[in-house]
Order: sequence, then structure tokens, then C-alpha cells
Amino acid sequence: MDPSLIIPRRIEKWAEEKPEIAALMASEYGEALLKAYEELDLSLLYQSVTHGIGHIERTMFFGAMIAMNEKLSAVDTRDILLCCSYHDIGRTDDRYDLEHGRKSAEKIREGETLRSLFAEPEAAMSAIHAHSVPDGEANDAPIIYNVKKLDKSALYTACLKDADNIDRVRIYDLDESFLRFPKTRKMVPLAWWLLDAYLKKHTVLCFGDSNTYGYNPRTEGRYPSYFRYPNILQQFLGDEYKVIAEGLNGRTTAFPKTGLMWKSGLYAVEPILASHYPIDTLVVMLGTNDCAAELELEASDIANGMEKLLVTARDLLLEKQGFEPRIILICPPHLEKSIMTGPFAEEMNRKSIETSLALPEMYGKLAKKLSCDYLDLDGKIRFSEIDSEHLRPFDSYRLAGMLAEMIIE
Repeated sequence: MDPSLIIPRRIEKWAEEKPEIAALMASEYGEALLKAYEELDLSLLYQSVTHGIGHIERTMFFGAMIAMNEKLSAVDTRDILLCCSYHDIGRTDDRYDLEHGRKSAEKIREGETLRSLFAEPEAAMSAIHAHSVPDGEANDAPIIYNVKKLDKSALYTACLKDADNIDRVRIYDLDESFLRFPKTRKMVPLAWWLLDAYLKKHTVLCFGDSNTYGYNPRTEGRYPSYFRYPNILQQFLGDEYKVIAEGLNGRTTAFPKTGLMWKSGLYAVEPILASHYPIDTLVVMLGTNDCAAELELEASDIANGMEKLLVTARDLLLEKQGFEPRIILICPPHLEKSIMTGPFAEEMNRKSIETSLALPEMYGKLAKKLSCDYLDLDGKIRFSEIDSEHLRPFDSYRLAGMLAEMIIE
């Protein structure tokens, strides 16, 4: 099975939520659908967001549902699933095109290997030819393809048109009056549900400071995108996840330096979350900047600031999206003694180091109190020897790897 196909990977889980899908997967029609996905030749498909693989997967799904509803034979079901698979291979763009059905059918007629897959190739080509034009405007299709079994041609055409049309929900342009089978009309709510389920990605928002931003201690600029841990995390998690990076240089938990209120995480977290929700997993890594000498904070103060931030984030998302996100609290590595002689020597002092060393225990207690997942980087990752405050590229990879394991489990 090609790993890029979404429905085969998710359909068993969907069956737990939707009785219609459970019924399909418990039948021979579900087996036929999975086999059709396994045999689908992706190289033949038109590549597009609107008429590409997503549309084909969903059309095949509805082809199987229609076959089950109409109690079709195994042979007819297989042919209809093949029609659903390759009905758009003649497309060259996404515009309204009455000719693409004919072009698709011609490709099948010219390709002996593809044509040989069908038990009734003439009826299938006639249906594919007719699917892209209004009813009554392709009456010559059975003649063009020398169809002997006109009932098969009519059946395949009706099934393909319904399976194709019901996925017009993807462009918010479904006219239910064009659906031919009464049971297909009853599937319209399922079509909307399936579209949402198909397009859904698990959203991870990484909220942090310069180490989330990707500050480069060598250049004092920004690392290329492929060295920033949220982007690396996206690579590790794959296409079923969406990782959002919200990192700001100098951000604190809740204690801004003089005149820099906008660098307070507590100040910024609500508008940021409100602009990105729904959020499934919230990753928060802050605390290093709170150790600044100017702020004179204890580790307990920083933990209290983090608690206010996390509670605010949790409560806002519960209100906005109807469920609490999973929260992963990360304690950054402690500051090294070398920070007192490095580029940030004017900002940090010995007390800063002591505070950073006490932070893991305080964050651990906080994570337990709020029932958050907790990742303590102290002892696992060290800051760069250049400035003793920022991640090195290979440590960004290590952090992303640890997070990916936590998120996927």
C-alpha cells in the first residue's frame, strides 16, 4: 500500500466513529476497496489538489459505499472501483472541462495493460467518457466503445457519476438533485464528515523563545529553516501533522524586562493561540530568559509564571475549540558557567546559573500538578559553547526526535 494514501491508513479508526464505515469494512465491499487502493497506480493520476489523489481516494470510497448499498456483484464492484480510480487521468488542468472524461476513456482504450484490468472494459470506458458531461449529452458513448451490455454501461455510469459528484463537497458545490441513487443522497452528511476527517492534520504549536525561533549563536542571525527544531519536528512527524513555530528572541514566561511587555509569553499567548486554533498539542519551552539578572527571579517565581501561562493557554483553547490540547512542557538546559564571559555576560550572572539549575525540579512539579507531559532537557542537551544559551544544530535534531517520540506515542 502506498504510504501517501490517507484513507487506507485511517479507515479502521474512522469505522470506530461512523457506523456506515464500520458496515463497509465488515463487508466484502470493504475488502474490495482496500485491494483497489493497494493496486492503484498513482503514476497515472492527474496531480492536483482539486482533482488529484485526495479526490480519487474519496471517489473510490464512495464507489465502494454505493456498490454495497446497491448490492452489486464482486465483478461490477471491482470495475466501478477501477472507474473511480482512473476517471480523471485525461485531465490537464482543473478547469470545467467537458472533454476530460472522453480523454480519460481514450487513454484506457489505448493502454492495453490498463484496459485489461476491467472485466467489462467497454462499459467502463463508456461510463468514464460520460461522467464529465451532463446526462443526455453522451448518448453516443456506448456506440463509440462498442458496448454490448447497455445495462452494464448505464449502471457503471450512474455509480461513477454519484461517487464523483458527492465529493463535490470538497469545493462546496454539491447539488444533491444530481445524485441518482436515493441512498447516495442519504450519504451527503457522511461526505462532509469524510472530507473533514481526510483533511484533518494533528496540529502542534511550538511556543518558545530564541531556541524555537532558531537563533544562530555563530552569526547572531537565524539558522536556516532545516536547523530549527520545529521544522525538523515537522519532518519527523510527516504529512499527517502540522507543526507551527511561534518563537521569539528574548521571550519570557510572564516577566517582561523593562519596556518589553510584548516579550512576555503570558502577554502574547492568547492572541497567538487564537490565531492558530484548533491546536491538538501545545509545546512550550521557556524559562532561560527569565533567569536574567535584571529580573532577579527565583526558580519558583519562573514556575509560577509558567503555570499562569499554561493555565491561560489551556483555558483559552478549551473555550475556543471545545477540548483541551495536550501540553508538553519542556525545561531548557541549564546555563553554563561560561555564560558569564560570553556574549550574554551583561545579562546573566552567577545567580542566573543557580536559578537555571533549580528550574527542572520546579517544572517537574508543575507538570505533575497540571497533568502535562514533561521533557527535561537538562543532562540530555547542552547549550552551544559559543554563547552558552542557544541550541546547536545537532541538538535541535535531538530535541525534535525526543518530541516526535512523545507526540506519536
